[in-house]
Amino acid sequence: MEHLGNKSLFTSHFVLGGTEVNRKFTKTKTDVLEALHKWLNFKDNDQGMENYSSMRTRSVDFLEIIELETFKEITQELHRSYCLEYPYSSRKDFLEHVFEYTIHDLKRFLELDLICHGEVLNDKTYCFYSHFIDDAKQFKDFAISGEKEIEYYQQYYRAVLYYLKSFEEEEETTIAPPTSKNQPPELETPTTFDELFHHSDLVAPCLDILKEIEPPLIDTENNYIGGLKGAFCIWVDEMQRQGIVKYQSDRKVYASLIPQKINGFSIDESMFGKHHNKAENNYRTDIKTKVSAIKLSQNSHKGKLGK
Repeated sequence: MEHLGNKSLFTSHFVLGGTEVNRKFTKTKTDVLEALHKWLNFKDNDQGMENYSSMRTRSVDFLEIIELETFKEITQELHRSYCLEYPYSSRKDFLEHVFEYTIHDLKRFLELDLICHGEVLNDKTYCFYSHFIDDAKQFKDFAISGEKEIEYYQQYYRAVLYYLKSFEEEEETTIAPPTSKNQPPELETPTTFDELFHHSDLVAPCLDILKEIEPPLIDTENNYIGGLKGAFCIWVDEMQRQGIVKYQSDRKVYASLIPQKINGFSIDESMFGKHHNKAENNYRTDIKTKVSAIKLSQNSHKGKLGK
């Protein structure tokens, strides 16, 4: 996360003269790299592009889109992880740490006067634009999907900037001992694993999640069979988010009570204050889906009882 603030999250950026543009150094073949070299070859060999040659080009940016709702979810996840590491931070601190260059780059792009070259490659995968940098007497090029118009990107980037601004202005919430409506402080510290849950009938199905995910973390007898311990932190986090387990400001509670149910398992309390990239990638979606199903089943049961 510490490196995100120094790069734009919405561009694949290539500086001419850099090693990533030189085929001798970049052996990996990707659609973007192939399009980049086709574009540079076109600029240097097409008669109508003599004023736009690669010798007069500073960089080429391939613009990218992340579906807005997905971007919002990513931002919220990053913010949560950031707060675990920096509990006294503000949202402004978070945005500067993670999105500073992205925000700067998007604002700058929206102010540019662009020259359209169109879909000049044979495969018509990308459409290219250029902006002339007066002080450097060079061009900065941009590539967008051939399926979209430049206005689509401009409108999307304005929406991203608007969201990040509104995100900063939202009322701050912390992960410290809670006083919010969503996470009321617990009056008593639980002494058993079952007491972590708001409803004891959800203990078994939630434990079953650890057996059903791939790869599983416990066997049918609740024995720990190895695997990423960070996945247990995600498991607890999802159950807490969806109101199945009670919020505990003291991480020692989770670390001490989980081994009551899972044989041969131990975990350091500090694990619950860290971001676990591999476990996030491997397990978050699956665990979230399974916890949601349990929550939905619980709500459905309550609804039937209320009739």
